[in-house]
Amino acid sequence: MNDTHQMFYDNICKGIVDQVDKVKMSTANLLAMVSRLRQATACPSVLTTESIVSSKVERAKDLTEQIVSSGDKVVIFSTFKETVYKLIPELQKFGLVVATGDNTDFEIEQAKQQFQTNPDVKVFLGTWQKCGTGITLNAASYMIFIDHPWTAAQCEQAEDRIHRIGTNRSVFIYRLIAKDTIDERVLELVNDKKAISSYIVDDEVP
Repeated sequence: MNDTHQMFYDNICKGIVDQVDKVKMSTANLLAMVSRLRQATACPSVLTTESIVSSKVERAKDLTEQIVSSGDKVVIFSTFKETVYKLIPELQKFGLVVATGDNTDFEIEQAKQQFQTNPDVKVFLGTWQKCGTGITLNAASYMIFIDHPWTAAQCEQAEDRIHRIGTNRSVFIYRLIAKDTIDERVLELVNDKKAISSYIVDDEVP
């Protein structure tokens, strides 16, 4: 992350550490704190009115420009719809459709059709919770995760949107992991659980 973004994240961490001694811990409290840290890495404007540039938004914008300029399409997923809305003005120029929990199933189907059939629509932007299953987006060869889904299964399901039956080319997945943040721990836990699952189900030694 850039220096300002990192300082903001560190302050959020310190605030959470201070809060831990003052509130009765519960599963709900812990999940709220983890979500706050993940929001801080992805989209600081969710948590503050200060003008802090999200390093992930900037990186996603750079990657999208590279991908589109090479003639390809890209699917971008985030955990938080606020990040999606932050990216809209940044990526609008590439030809964009949006799908989050705020959209109806009909609107999402229309967005999918536009992305799949219209050569001028280069970017499908949405939340993986809403769009990670049940739709085909294999017009794209690239996918960017602004933040990692909570489990390996959720991640694989989302990835399968661009790796569907009939896809006859390689696909490329980018995961934006902010160094020295909760992102690294989430990825570690997901990979550990995936390794354990593979060992139990398929007898594969990690």
